[in-house]
Amino acid sequence: MRYLGDGRPVYTATDLCDYLACGHLVTLKRRVARGEVIAADRSALSEVLATLGAGHEQSHLETLRAKGLSVRAFEDDRDRSASSVEELRALETETVEAMAEGFDVIYQPTFFDGRWMGRADFLLRVETPSARKLANSLMLARIAPCSVCQVMTTPMNAPTTTANPIITLIPPSLSIDFCVASDRSSRDHALY
Repeated sequence: MRYLGDGRPVYTATDLCDYLACGHLVTLKRRVARGEVIAADRSALSEVLATLGAGHEQSHLETLRAKGLSVRAFEDDRDRSASSVEELRALETETVEAMAEGFDVIYQPTFFDGRWMGRADFLLRVETPSARKLANSLMLARIAPCSVCQVMTTPMNAPTTTANPIITLIPPSLSIDFCVASDRSSRDHALY
């Protein structure tokens, strides 16, 4: 969660997962978003996991490049400094333009609907016209409910050109596809 310069809150999939996991965590993050300094307590394990996760994601990106796929890679965390709706919409516009240019893979695409911001690890082109495949790389032996929540919120933000995206979760040793059928006007989603 963060507040933009005009005081408007912007939420992410991580915020939804935090809410489902621990109400106190949400309270702490809201205080930090309002500017209060709260000492971080990152454990050595969380640092190792972050490093391994980033390595897994980069490894998957290199695998896609090695297959000869065209890749548009956006900077990781490029949205962190955005402080206005206009800046976040500009980041989404860059994603949509990369889609229109026909890249096979878009790494770290940003989506924003005015309230929710989403960033997938990968957006993969599929041969269905106007379709995209969202992919998140995971350092998990099994798929956790929070991982599903995270990828489910990205289609809520995706422009209409990504109607009914196929989502792939990429744990280290397997790949799981599912399709999200959504009605953007009602934000209803069906998983199949």
